[in-house]
Amino acid sequence: MFDAAIGARLWPDYVATLDEVLAPGGRIGLQAITMAHARMLATRDTYTWIQTYGFPGGLLPSQTAIDEALAGHTRLAVLDRHSFGPHYATTLRLWRERFAAHTAEVAALGFDATTSPRGCARCGGTPARTGSPAAWRR
Repeated sequence: MFDAAIGARLWPDYVATLDEVLAPGGRIGLQAITMAHARMLATRDTYTWIQTYGFPGGLLPSQTAIDEALAGHTRLAVLDRHSFGPHYATTLRLWRERFAAHTAEVAALGFDATTSPRGCARCGGTPARTGSPAAWRR
């Protein structure tokens, strides 16, 4: 996974390695959670909730940043893009519900209120919140 695996300074090495180890004529599927390019540029030097707790040391890239890394360091080209956005929102909602249902076990692992479902809901984009506002509250 492009964003969680590495920080921005290693994107060139990451994509160059993909290009290097790919068999001739081969293809890769590159998964990434992306954000708008202007937002990525504006937040890349900040430490948001998602950068601190979701993907420590990583940076959610933009599609532009991925295209630039590929163009600048590989012979690879993007052939297709597929958005999992609606499905991912469901995944995050289910994660939040399951996390909340096991708060005692999560607390026993050393997680605190910052990393709890309510803490996660306070992160910048709150993608886990789907449905009506009444459904978000516990």
